[in-house]
Amino acid sequence: MKQQRSLYGILFMLVNTLALAGLDIAVKTLRQDLHAGIIVFLYKFSLLIIILPWVLKDGLKRLKTQRIMSHMLRSLFSVAGALCFYHGLYFVNMADAAALENLQYLIVAIFGIMFFSEEISVSKIAAIILAFIGALIVVNFETISGFGTIQSTSYNKGHILILLAISFWACNTITVKLLSSTEHNKTQMFYLLLTASILSIPSAFIKWSEVTLWNINLPLIPEFIDLSTTHLKLDHILLIGFIAACYFIHGVMYFNALKSELSVVIPFRYTKLMFSAFLGWLFFAEQHSKFSYIGYTLIIIAGLLLVRSQMQKIPKKKKEMAA
Repeated sequence: MKQQRSLYGILFMLVNTLALAGLDIAVKTLRQDLHAGIIVFLYKFSLLIIILPWVLKDGLKRLKTQRIMSHMLRSLFSVAGALCFYHGLYFVNMADAAALENLQYLIVAIFGIMFFSEEISVSKIAAIILAFIGALIVVNFETISGFGTIQSTSYNKGHILILLAISFWACNTITVKLLSSTEHNKTQMFYLLLTASILSIPSAFIKWSEVTLWNINLPLIPEFIDLSTTHLKLDHILLIGFIAACYFIHGVMYFNALKSELSVVIPFRYTKLMFSAFLGWLFFAEQHSKFSYIGYTLIIIAGLLLVRSQMQKIPKKKKEMAA
């Protein structure tokens, strides 16, 4: 029975990572025609409409909250992360994005050590070091020479955007951790998507023209986007629906996967890198250097070390609860 449950858990995790890779490939496809802001708004708003019957199934009681500012903060991190990640996908290949995305677990671990007094272990230190080295290899700092002169601006821009995205998502994870102590998951989902839809409006419908200050181009002048130039087609709407469906599948599959033994199913979340690499090759003919594979491997090893560190905590907690 336990073995069967573990197999189901692995299957749920594999479907989860495949759905996430599918979501990313749909976003990358949309980015050929649409800017990141409109994608984020349509995606978040579509999900809001989809979950409303589920949230309101028990009436309005799930809409009651005393932590609206925390919900807004979480939404801000979520939207900022999505904007950076979706824009970054335009410049980097799928495998690089998937590999760097795994760094958010390491960032959360660092936040836990710094702000929540979580214990420091050899596994955590080794994971942080390996992940940092792996990220350097993936980002490929050979393109930076001299005194920080960037040789390939767009290439590095994409990786920087992905790193910013995972930093925002790591902050989002921390706010979820804080909200989960008092807020029902339906309440969290409703306010996340409601406020995220509102917060993404400026990026979706307002274009920010750049002004040069101190030799730095800053987006400071707002200008409404002419929607007639957006050219939203049926293919775009179908892809937005596909993204929403993938996110829903991800939520259901990941939740069910975590019902199984964590030490068995969690390592399989790194299969997203494999799915992303394959889909990137299939749809965009993306290629990878041998150094990239080294970076991917180091990041995965770092993640597995972190999983091992987290698993070692569980017996201790059980003993403390029994005492």
